[in-house]
Amino acid sequence: MIRPITRSLLASVVLTIVVAVPASAQLAGLDTLETELIDPGAEPRQELRYRFEEGQSGTMGMEVGIAMSNLMDGAPVMDMEMLMSAEVDTLVSEVYDDGSARVEMVYTSYELALSEALAQAELDLVSDMFVGLEMWQVVDPMGTVLEVGLGDTDLPPELQQEMLDTTTATQPLPAEPVGLGARWVAQGSMDAEGIPMQLAVTSEVIELDDDSVVLGLTIAADAEFASSMFDELPDADVSVGRFFMDGGGEVSVDFDSIVPESDAEIELVLEMTVGGEGMAVDVAMDVLTSMLVFPVE
Repeated sequence: MIRPITRSLLASVVLTIVVAVPASAQLAGLDTLETELIDPGAEPRQELRYRFEEGQSGTMGMEVGIAMSNLMDGAPVMDMEMLMSAEVDTLVSEVYDDGSARVEMVYTSYELALSEALAQAELDLVSDMFVGLEMWQVVDPMGTVLEVGLGDTDLPPELQQEMLDTTTATQPLPAEPVGLGARWVAQGSMDAEGIPMQLAVTSEVIELDDDSVVLGLTIAADAEFASSMFDELPDADVSVGRFFMDGGGEVSVDFDSIVPESDAEIELVLEMTVGGEGMAVDVAMDVLTSMLVFPVE
């Protein structure tokens, strides 16, 4: 059985690596509203669309680092790091009349390393389960994931569901034509380790030509309703004093490729007071996640 802390860390990785192909500007787990164009940018302007073709293929490399620390009444109780690296073969198996495509994905390598030695054996077992894992997605020309599914897998049911639940993604490309300096925002809600929050992803065009676009990303979130996750805890009074997740990075989108390039970093901070039976404890958690996605030659 996978211990809760191991499962929590794996869920964090899943939230990062189940990034919808081919649009690495998408954020797993985000249920979005329609993208809102803030500024169309300079002239000339053009529509940004993926040009899917049956048989398109490539190998996507991923490197994810997670550093997690936990304090209780100011004293450290946990300080660990996890590194993940993987390669995924991708293939456009079918292109539909509306321009959307079915993208098949197979994990050909997957490695996890954790600074907590006691959990490493569990992670090694899960790493072995990921090798050969098959997924598929139907993606439209603006990068929106329309459908998602898993092939046969030995992953624990909770991780299978985590992967499926966290593949809903932002719409990374706007409907309107845009030029240099254009900005748009996708707002929605997501569930981060059981904490509901509102999230906004702002994209800005920093480079653009007929075949590709480079976007600067800014990610900001608040957790106005974070306390709701603790409402059902018996005999406990939980007050969330501070909770946020923000970060950013850069993504390069090649309209003729299904393998993206991106480099981003996100920090999640949670500070709360847990009381009950005449006592109160201050708890603080900080999770810093770095993500690198790139084509493997």
